[in-house]
Formats: sequence, C-alpha cells, structure tokens
Amino acid sequence: MEKPKAYSYVRMSTDKQLHGDSLRRQTEASRLYAEKHGLELVTDFDLHDIGVSAYSGANLHGGKFGRFMEAVKAGKIDKGSYLLIDAFDRMSRQDPMDALEPLKEILKAGLVLVTMDDEQVYRGKMRTEQLFITLGKMIRANDESANKSRNVRKAWEAKRANANEIKMTARCPSWLRLTADRSKFEIIEERAQIVRRIFNEVNSGLGVYLIVRRLNAEKVPTFTPRAKGWALSTVNKVINSPSVIGNFQPN
Repeated sequence: MEKPKAYSYVRMSTDKQLHGDSLRRQTEASRLYAEKHGLELVTDFDLHDIGVSAYSGANLHGGKFGRFMEAVKAGKIDKGSYLLIDAFDRMSRQDPMDALEPLKEILKAGLVLVTMDDEQVYRGKMRTEQLFITLGKMIRANDESANKSRNVRKAWEAKRANANEIKMTARCPSWLRLTADRSKFEIIEERAQIVRRIFNEVNSGLGVYLIVRRLNAEKVPTFTPRAKGWALSTVNKVINSPSVIGNFQPN
C-alpha cells in the first residue's frame, strides 16, 4: 500500500530567523514525524513562508500557505494526506474566529493536521476538549502578536516624537552621515561637492548621459565603494531627490 503523503509547512515571520536554527528545526521535526509514522514526505511542493506574517494573514492571502489551501479546495491534495506544522501560530496568529477557518477547510477536505510541538492530531470532527485547547492556543498567539504590534508602534511613536533631538535612523542620503550622538546629520563635504557639480552641470544644459561620461572619465569616486562607476540611474536619483533641499521621509 502507498504511504499517506505528508506536507510540511514552515513559516518564519522574519528573515533573521532564516539565519538561525528555526528552519532546520522545523524541517527536521517534520522529517522525523513522517519517518516515525510511515508517511511519505512531499518535497516538491514549496510550503516555506519566509519573512511572512501570520498575524496579518499574509501567509494565507498571497503566501505559500494560501497556495496550499487553494490546492486543498480544488481537490488537488489527496484525502488522508497530512499537513505537519510546528505549532498553530505558524499557521495563523489572526483573530481566533479567522484562524479557525483554514483548520475547518483542512478537516472538511479529509486531511489530517498535526501540530508537532504537542503531537496533537486533528482529523474529521474535533472533540470538544480538543476544540477548546485549540481556541486557547489561537487566542494566546493572537494576543502575543497584538501586544508586540502595540509595543513596536509605541516605540516608533516615541522615536517620531523625539526626532528633533534623536534621529530615528542612521539611513540617510549618501552625502550625509549621522553624528555620533545621533542628534543631527552632517555633510560629507567631498561628496557634497560632487552633488553640487552634478546640479551645476544640469543647470548649464548638460544631459545626464554626458555628466555620467565625464564623472567616469575623471574617475570621480562613487558613493558606493563596490560600484564599478557612475550610472545613469545614480545621477538621475541625485537630481530628482528631494533630500538635496532637506526633505526627510523615514520608512
């Protein structure tokens, strides 16, 4: 008899987690579970959502998990197949009523869901106690994300409120740099001279193509050390940037 197929869903909310142990740990847990329970782990269906939020539902609306759910609804995933997830918060951190929807769709389609942190198996109609436990996990995951979102928002509100005293970020135009006390941006004079030159040449009627040729012919250093030379896009960006008259737009 053919082994039931198992799909391993891995989600990480930040790219930084990709460089840690999260991906390896989640992937290895799925492999070991499939091996232990006689399942065939499917490897040709990409179910990795890296740097994708489950709190906003981005993994479901446009992510790899959403693609999997579309396949489930279309009947492209065999009944009796398993979906292996590290924990419920990998699948969703939305409001519990919204988080329940994909779980209901999975079970309605005849699939089996396994949460490997506690090895809970969900199939068919959930038992009452299992439903309560599941809702509790979903509520906790949603509350954690909501609190984190509030804390981040408050931190940025504080940064904006103090922006006149302490700058919000060190990111700035290439001809500026943040002072050591983070109180202001100062001009890098040798680079500012190049910016002034570019504007003077534009004002005198020279085109961008000729300006770039002159800069490269004179081996004028670029603002990016690894760049091989000046490019049309670089000069155009300088010319069209509102930063040259002091406008600052934090992102």
